[in-house]
Order: sequence, then C-alpha cells, then structure tokens
Amino acid sequence: MPPDKDLNTILGLSSTATADEIRKAYHKASRVHHPDKSRSKSTPMMQEVNNAWEVLSDTHSRAQYDAKIKAHDSCQNYCASCTGETRGNCPHQFNFKPAHSYPPPPSAPRSPSPPPPPPVCKHCGNVKGENARKSKRISELETDIHKLKDHINSLKTNFRERDRIAMNNEKILKQQLRDLQGRLSKLAAQKNDLEEKRPKDSIGHPAEATNEKLAKVQNELAQVEAKNVTQSSTIQRLNDELKALKAAGQPESSQSDSKMKDELVLKDRKITELEKSNKVLRGANTQEKDKLSKAQKALKTALDNETATRKENERLAAELETARLKLEQ
Repeated sequence: MPPDKDLNTILGLSSTATADEIRKAYHKASRVHHPDKSRSKSTPMMQEVNNAWEVLSDTHSRAQYDAKIKAHDSCQNYCASCTGETRGNCPHQFNFKPAHSYPPPPSAPRSPSPPPPPPVCKHCGNVKGENARKSKRISELETDIHKLKDHINSLKTNFRERDRIAMNNEKILKQQLRDLQGRLSKLAAQKNDLEEKRPKDSIGHPAEATNEKLAKVQNELAQVEAKNVTQSSTIQRLNDELKALKAAGQPESSQSDSKMKDELVLKDRKITELEKSNKVLRGANTQEKDKLSKAQKALKTALDNETATRKENERLAAELETARLKLEQ
C-alpha cells in the first residue's frame, strides 16, 4: 500500500529540496509540533516528522524513497489503463519505512547514516533531547556569527574612516609645511636684501663698523669742542686787554703811541683770525654732528630690522620643525 502522506509534504518540501532545506524544515516542524505546545496531536505528528527526517536526511534512504515513489506512480498509471484498478486498489504494495529498516543495495556500499534526530522530550517517541539542545546551540552560534560579522564590518568602516582622516590630516600638514617653507624662503630673501642695503662706512665695511667710527668721531668732536672753548677764552682775554689799552688813554711820547698802535693792530688781527677759526670749527663741528647723527639713526634702523628678521626666522624655523615632527608621526 502507498503511504498515507508524502514525506516531503510532511516537512513542507518539494521532491527537489536540498539537504540544507530539509534540515531547516525539520527544525521548523519539530518546533511547531512540540508536545509542550499541544499534547493532543503533537506526539503523532512529531513521530511523522521524525520518520520523514530519518528517510530524507540520509542520501541512500532518500534515493530509495524517490525510486519507489516513481515506481508507485508508474504502477498506478499502468493499473488504471490496463486492469481498470483504481489508484487506491493498486495490487502492487509499497511500504515506506525509516532509513534503518532498508537493507543496503548489494552492488554499492551504503553511505553512513546520520545520527537519528534528537528527541525534544520524553513524549516525542524516538526523538532525543540532545538534538534539540544542539539545534538551539546552532541557532545561538548563527546569531553570534551574524553579530561578529556586523562587528567586523563596523571595524572595517571605522578603519576606513580613520585612514581617510589620517590622509586628510597628512595633506593639510604637507600644505602647511609647504607654506612655511615658502615664508622661510621669502624671509631669507628679505634678509639678503637687508644685508645689501645696510649702511656701510667709507671703506665698504658693514654697518657694525660704524659703531667704532662713531665713537672715534665723537671723541674728535669732544676735542674740537675743547679747542673751541680754549679759543673763545683767548679771544675774550684779548678783547679785555684791548679794552684796557683803549681805556688807558694817550701815551706820553709818540714812540710809545706808535708801539701801542702796533700792538692794538696785532691783537685786533689775532682776534679776527681766532674768531674766523672758531666759526669754521663750529660749522665743521655742526656738519659732522649732523652727519654722524644720520649715520647713527640709519645704523639703529638696520640693526632693528635685522633683529626682527632674525626673530621671525627663528619662529618660522620652530614652526617648520613642529610640522616636520607631526608628519613623521
């Protein structure tokens, strides 16, 4: 007799279902027909599910089952056309049993059968509880695998974002380094320009030599001032003597008068010469002072510019070193 139900139908599968689909369908059916949910019909249905699993999970048993199904269908077609027997009264009887009840074919070795499906509980016939625990563990492991894959994808995304940020920061630092190098080159050019424009003395020495010259000229000016003071004192003394002679009145003899006149003329001439010399010295002193004052101001400006340029160079060199260290990191 043919089976009451098709084993594929019991598990909700087609005749071309894969091994993975059979396994998933069995776990799903075992959860649906668990005796703890409905004790009235669950035990018989669970036994049918287990029998279907035993036959379909084994490759050899399933091949025999499919072959007998095809033979049964062919026999039914033959009986209906030749003998007039109905589908249910076919004289060829087929009895489908679990995998362990089929004898192996003599021509080919039988592949090892999988372990029998585990019972869910003591009310489930030949189903063992160990398989249920394994099924639960498999589900937990699959969940953990999905979580781990999500975590790995998240880490990959974070790593890509960190790489993108690092590359962006590297580009920014390189641009800053190029800017600093450009500014440093400009300051070096400005420094060279200032070196060329710095004041120099008469023999071409740089501006630092002007300090020594300035001290020397200031010493000479002090000597000129002292000489002017001495000449002024001499002129004042001669003027006083001339006034005294004029106030003394006429001399007693003509000879004395002639001598006095000669002395007065000589003193007057000497006073005039001293006044001219004093005036020339004062003018030269004033010009030299102005010249030295201008040179001193120019020197001070050049030295201030050089100090500012040196400080800016030091600051830019420090920034350049900091940027280089960041790039090395």
